[in-house]
Amino acid sequence: MTSPREPFTCLYRGIWNDEKFWLRSELGQRVYLYLLSTPLGNGLGCFRAGMAAMAEDLRMTPARFDEGFKEGFDERLGEPLFLYDENSRVIFIPKYLERNPPSNPNGIRSLSKAFILIPDCKLKHDCYLTVKAFVEGKKNPSKNGGETFVEAFSRTFVEPSPNHTGNLKQTMLATFAEPPGIKTLSLSYSLSSSSQKEEDQDSTEPGFADSAQVTLPLVPMTPRQVEAIEALRDISFKVSGWSKPEDTVREILGEEAAQSLARDLGGDAYPAVAIRQTIAQAAAWCRANQSKAKTPRGMARFLNAWFEREQNRGGARPAPTATAAKEPTAGEMEMRRIQEAHDKRHGKRTTLPVLPREEEEIEMSRMQAEWDRVHGTKPAAK
Repeated sequence: MTSPREPFTCLYRGIWNDEKFWLRSELGQRVYLYLLSTPLGNGLGCFRAGMAAMAEDLRMTPARFDEGFKEGFDERLGEPLFLYDENSRVIFIPKYLERNPPSNPNGIRSLSKAFILIPDCKLKHDCYLTVKAFVEGKKNPSKNGGETFVEAFSRTFVEPSPNHTGNLKQTMLATFAEPPGIKTLSLSYSLSSSSQKEEDQDSTEPGFADSAQVTLPLVPMTPRQVEAIEALRDISFKVSGWSKPEDTVREILGEEAAQSLARDLGGDAYPAVAIRQTIAQAAAWCRANQSKAKTPRGMARFLNAWFEREQNRGGARPAPTATAAKEPTAGEMEMRRIQEAHDKRHGKRTTLPVLPREEEEIEMSRMQAEWDRVHGTKPAAK
């Protein structure tokens, strides 16, 4: 029995003659070749991937991976090799479909399943337009009168709405502002709105400049994600191969990678996990098992695996809280009075069980009979 064929991609040989490719450093070239063949990708060349996970796949530190990654869409080095939406963490390689085209309409149907999984953003819309242009170039009818590329596309792809109206350059730097959880995005952009009248508007008028440097607020993190990033900033881990005996995850991975990890840990994947408590438990385990201490490169995978186990167990239980004392019943008070009298007479302590209320009368009758037998008289009722 043959095993299922693993996914593969076609590497365009002309890449070695592409000037844009050679303008990047060896690190940037290595990252780009990884993006062309990453197991996180799909047949569209448009997919969502976290920075920490990709750095781990390449056996790089997050800071080193980020250095090579940014070269790919740095316009100062020529035409971008790929585009990146930092907010949705979507990567789009515009020429990927051209180099890996589907051979029949069923391939278009298969690509539509991957397209649905891409978060809504401008790059998803760009990917839609790329697939549309491809199928429109395949207008010839299929063999045996079957479904055409255009028909398969129109039945399975739905055009998404782009999130951005401007032409956003892909050089981005995300930072945290106070209070924690409020995030800002510094970026360079140029407006290309169709409503702009280039001939009539003064280029110096605000809102119609060719380019500008602005700082825009992004969508704040959820309360659980804020809790996660604060814990990653506060709790120290014992890490193998690090310059300090212990350090926080933020210092180990860097701000951007820590932010990406916090969004994962505080996201919808682990709703039952007590975030700060679980991170503290993982840190305590690293201190107690120093021979198994994780490396900086494996920290993100280690914490995700720890959270997954806690989620599968039903989540970490919060510490028990104090409850108000239960008010004793009349029956319990009478049993205590009889107990005290018994202790006073015999000089020892016999613990009486606290029984459910439906059994109290039976137990009180038995104790009363025992009192009468010992003392020969029945005590006056209070």
